[in-house]
Amino acid sequence: MKTRNLLILLPVVALTMGSCAKIKEALVVKQDVSFTINLPVTVNEPLLKSNAAVINASKTFDPAEDAGVQAMIEKIQGFAMNSLTITVTAISDAPVTLTNASLAITADVNGQTLTVTIPMDGTYNDGDSKTISEDDFATLELMLDALVPITTTLTGNTDKSPVSFTLETTLDTKVTIGIFGGE
Repeated sequence: MKTRNLLILLPVVALTMGSCAKIKEALVVKQDVSFTINLPVTVNEPLLKSNAAVINASKTFDPAEDAGVQAMIEKIQGFAMNSLTITVTAISDAPVTLTNASLAITADVNGQTLTVTIPMDGTYNDGDSKTISEDDFATLELMLDALVPITTTLTGNTDKSPVSFTLETTLDTKVTIGIFGGE
């Protein structure tokens, strides 16, 4: 008799456990969200003896202040990076060559400074872009999950002065939203 009851109870328990996972899955929505950070760069420094001018430009972006994020901020469970694209636009005197150049993306998360550094050496025409590999996505996801300000800083040299351009950094993400709130 006990064995029969156990055999009946086992499938019921298995169904219940499987159903809980399905219910939890149904209460979560995933939505595409893109963040674009437009970093204006203006170089007016005289060219050095090496025929290069110094670049040092920064811009801070707060994902928590994004209108789309604010609408669901209490229900956000996390971000997953889909892609990171950097595009050079609005070049005043194209092409522009960047040397010893890097884009640092930084954020302070729980007292620790997280940084992703992207090499930017190359010659760019208006609209040229580069897509960044997934190697640094986990660090970017930690920054976004914390919903803290993120700073982009371009440093290096350029072959022209004066010159101006915009460095457009686009973080394409998928945000997980809990119907009844974040976890």
